[in-house]
Amino acid sequence: MSMTYSQLKEAHITEYSVLYSRVDLTFGSVASTSLYVDRRLEDLRTGTDDADLFTLFFQYGRYLLLASSRPGTLPVNLQGIWNDDLDPIWLCQYVINLNVQMCYWPSELCNLGECHTALFDFIARLQG
Repeated sequence: MSMTYSQLKEAHITEYSVLYSRVDLTFGSVASTSLYVDRRLEDLRTGTDDADLFTLFFQYGRYLLLASSRPGTLPVNLQGIWNDDLDPIWLCQYVINLNVQMCYWPSELCNLGECHTALFDFIARLQG
């Protein structure tokens, strides 16, 4: 099956929106939301109030979990699925330790419970 970029993007938005739209978090809104994140971070360091930046980071974290761990896929690993290094630290191995567990701590709190099933299924397969 061949898809154009536009078709693939639309399919992605349709699929992830079902889970992503479950949470609406707002700390506040300021005019700086049109600025790039690096500028907003610098402004925050100098004392500018940007409560909406925390909303952005919260939702970005949810998106990363949603994009990297879904039912029927492999779980999150320590370097993520997009690592472009040929010899990454820890070799992007799947290890079951606190680091991986921490990746899943927000799954229930962030209303993405389906995302942790990839880890549970992986552990079950390891047990045989």
